Amino acid sequence: MLLSFEDVGSLFIYAALGLLGYVLLIAYFQFFSSFMRKRKSRSNMAQLERVYQRALIEKLKKLYPGCWIMKNDEQYRQGTPDLTILHNTEWAILESKRATPTRASDYEPNQEHYLRQLNNMSFARMSCPENESEVLADLDYHFGLADRRPTRVSRGR
Repeated sequence: MLLSFEDVGSLFIYAALGLLGYVLLIAYFQFFSSFMRKRKSRSNMAQLERVYQRALIEKLKKLYPGCWIMKNDEQYRQGTPDLTILHNTEWAILESKRATPTRASDYEPNQEHYLRQLNNMSFARMSCPENESEVLADLDYHFGLADRRPTRVSRGR
């Protein structure tokens, strides 16, 4: 069977289109897999923060029975701290982080500003596992419960 010039030209075009489609398909899968890897790593960071936040809420419920702990909606205003705590006639705001922030990009835009502003109104802190005991001691003092915790005594040599 002999192919005409038009048939060879059509086959060439179909082959070129097939190759182009294959290249685009590979590029799409590379982009998609890269996107999912980045999304998964962000998801893991959020997961770690969520786990710490859940443990912090449980600890706050035990330390301050009857208090109200509300999770704030970060979608409403970007940078809003995570938790509001109402205890008797006082209130406090906590931003939970999975680790101590080491650079400005660890905070959402405006977050540090809101923490300063809310601290001037009442009490606001950033809490992470490394500074949790200090934050809770300050919170005890703010709620008027400072005498219930034992004083830390340094053991100098």
